[in-house]
Amino acid sequence: MNSVMETPAANLPRPSAWPRFCVFLAAPPVLLFVLSTIITIDLSGVIEGIKRALDGNALRTIVQARLAAEIDRGGELPTEALADEHALAAYLARLGLDDAKSWFSVFDPLRGTGEMSKSILVSAASGAERSINPDFQRRPLAWAVALVPSISKLPPRTPVAWTRGLRSDGRWRADSLYPEKGGHVVFADGHVVRFRKLADGEFFKWGSSERTSNVAEALPPGTRIGETNPGSDHAVVSLWQNWLDWVDGLAWLLGGVSLLYVTCRSSINPQCSSLARELSTLVSVACTIAAYAGLFRLFGIVNGY
Repeated sequence: MNSVMETPAANLPRPSAWPRFCVFLAAPPVLLFVLSTIITIDLSGVIEGIKRALDGNALRTIVQARLAAEIDRGGELPTEALADEHALAAYLARLGLDDAKSWFSVFDPLRGTGEMSKSILVSAASGAERSINPDFQRRPLAWAVALVPSISKLPPRTPVAWTRGLRSDGRWRADSLYPEKGGHVVFADGHVVRFRKLADGEFFKWGSSERTSNVAEALPPGTRIGETNPGSDHAVVSLWQNWLDWVDGLAWLLGGVSLLYVTCRSSINPQCSSLARELSTLVSVACTIAAYAGLFRLFGIVNGY
């Protein structure tokens, strides 16, 4: 009769506690990375949305100041206030809206890094009319305005001010503030709307109920538009920046997916040690987050969020 020798349990090799201990040590940094990635994605979108909302408020403030000026002065602005967008800003500044920040945006690629003047007008001797600040005069403004004598006499749905760079097809130029994300439009009744594009026709042609995406067709015939047109060089720079943002999002997506594939293969490979498999599982979570971050970034660029 064959006898089977049993090994005492005390003599069996005990699994090492080091692999699992190392995994527990590595888990907090990985989880912090995942949480920081999520928070960064959420907060960056929230902060950017708040800044764009502030742009809309600044544009609405300008239109409200203009409406108040027209009411106080018989319903129309003088000719000298309608020479261009800088002249209108200077005119409203003499009536109280002397904050230069109202006419600029932190998103403007032409804003520059130099210190910006805080006021639109310069100081003058007592009793003398204040002239426009040369620093303000030379800077491109973030908004376009309809240079009509009176916006208070226009139909309520007439656009009177909008984010710079609005094209005749209802899209914004590449040298605008956030070209792929649209812009703001303020109407004659003072309300502001943010659009991603106006391709479906959000305006009404002047004197009719026909819809249009061309802002010039929604204004009285012959209306001049005060707008800084930086030119094609700036458009190329802005377009190049958009391509860089797109490539950055694509790199996050492809890098995350590639590393996720490698780590998943490692986590189920029986030839790998238990430590390597568990670490691969943790890293795969971070790779998944990175892939989703790239996907959300590409989705935001394409759709203009």
